[in-house]
Amino acid sequence: MSPDGSIYLAARNQVFRIGADGIIRRFAGTGTQFGEDDDAPALEVRMSPLNITLDRENRVLVDSFIG
Repeated sequence: MSPDGSIYLAARNQVFRIGADGIIRRFAGTGTQFGEDDDAPALEVRMSPLNITLDRENRVLVDSFIG
């Protein structure tokens, strides 16, 4: 859980943010598996998320499977 109360959830090859207000928003991913989109904006990245972590600066880090 982030300091603002948000929770991050991986599902359907995307990452979603559930805000403290209960609203679910897509945070990253297109819903398409795999890809080499290293320089793409988060919402345009093709991914298969495995783990979601917050670092010490509360940045969201997503570990994704590359096929």
